[in-house]
Amino acid sequence: MSGPVEIHARAEPMSREKSVPPAFRALAARFGIHDPCERIHFRVRNAELTVSFSWSTGKHGTSVSGFAITRSVSPRPAIILRREGSADQDGKSMGLNRELQTGDPTFDGHVYVESRASERAMAETLASPGLRQAVVELLALGATNVTVGPKSIDAQFSRPIGGTAEFEPDVILATLEPFARLLESLPKATLEIPRDADGKTSTLGCILVVGVAAGLPIASIVAYILSWTLRDVTGLVGYQPFILGAGCGLVLSVIGTMLSYLSVRIRPTSTGFRTFVGRTVLSFLVCLPGGTPLLLMVDRATITQSPARVVETTIVDYSVSEGEWELDVASWDRPGETEVFEVGDYPGVSTGGRLRLTVSRGILGFQWVRSYVSLGN
Repeated sequence: MSGPVEIHARAEPMSREKSVPPAFRALAARFGIHDPCERIHFRVRNAELTVSFSWSTGKHGTSVSGFAITRSVSPRPAIILRREGSADQDGKSMGLNRELQTGDPTFDGHVYVESRASERAMAETLASPGLRQAVVELLALGATNVTVGPKSIDAQFSRPIGGTAEFEPDVILATLEPFARLLESLPKATLEIPRDADGKTSTLGCILVVGVAAGLPIASIVAYILSWTLRDVTGLVGYQPFILGAGCGLVLSVIGTMLSYLSVRIRPTSTGFRTFVGRTVLSFLVCLPGGTPLLLMVDRATITQSPARVVETTIVDYSVSEGEWELDVASWDRPGETEVFEVGDYPGVSTGGRLRLTVSRGILGFQWVRSYVSLGN
């Protein structure tokens, strides 16, 4: 390691001494610090670096699970530098992710640049070969990500999930030198941070997708609730509308997915694939439940346009749930079969009783019981 490393115990006092686990006390003691603290300050290349620690409790007891190196800097665009994952590669192949390429094959091949800043701002920040080399070294030493800006430089290190190995002092010290070189290579920040144009585009795209994909189902739910109180309707006959409604919701969800893709594809960013996945999940969550209310609203709003029929039927079976009576009655259109509908109050008869129903069909062909009269058993 080039450049002296000074360790000084300028530890920040803690309000509760018991909150520091023995594992961290032992680690701090190896740096010559015996007072309770969560952070240790180091000096490398005349730069003071703050290392904060986190810990977790598992079946092997409490242990240090990660640490972060931090140094405050003047305001600048936020850029996250991390290893490229499969989702990033998928986003590139789909045309949803667009990543800055610096022209440095080692850096471009090992580091994924994630930011909503302009390409010019990112290129200026990453222009120094020394900075790019330091980032590559930090990731090789186990950093999950290196964040430049907006007001600090951070390098996060975490123990692998399921891992039990403790962080040794030598491992922590090895990360300080490249971090200090990163600080030395960092260009002077401009006074004005570039406007987040991509962020505005992402917000507008999200509003577009949600508005178009979810607006119709939401409107249908409201209209359906209103129509229930305005129309003289007792109950819906059969379960077919709910099956068709699920299919309608699926179609609306697929449309929402297509709109999500197009809204991101128009202007890909380094976070485009993640944005696409988020919008797709949102469209499915909103549109799938909205399919059935949409169909019922359309059909129910048109039942007065068809002639009403008066039919008589027999109750075959019934059940009661939360004050709603579900009647299983002999079909008036298909001999030997039954129909099911719900009524909100006691129909006045039991199994084998007779009912006179007034039924109508909407534009989609669903049958609605508009009124009923008990004829006794």
